[in-house]
Amino acid sequence: MDPALSNKVQVLVFACVIMLALLNTEKYYVLVGLWGVIGSIVCPLIVTVLPGSFFYYVLKEQEVEKKAWKVYGVLYSVMGLVLLPVFLTLSTKNLFSTTQTTIKNE
Repeated sequence: MDPALSNKVQVLVFACVIMLALLNTEKYYVLVGLWGVIGSIVCPLIVTVLPGSFFYYVLKEQEVEKKAWKVYGVLYSVMGLVLLPVFLTLSTKNLFSTTQTTIKNE
């Protein structure tokens, strides 16, 4: 990416994070929902999809004759992709089913 464009994108992302932080009031927890959805997507990707893909490509570069090991890497990645919608559904369900308690000053 062109450095001039990259710097503009970095400033834009930083400004969006600052705006979301300012909008994160006690009544509307904007960042809690955002990080909940991001965490439910990224965690399964890091735990299952990336190691399986890495394992597959390392074996492919080394030209390992055992095809079963390559298949295990692919199956591990596919398992992560199958679990991804489950984790996303559970986190969004948890996000929208929480109840908020209000404190009344008397």
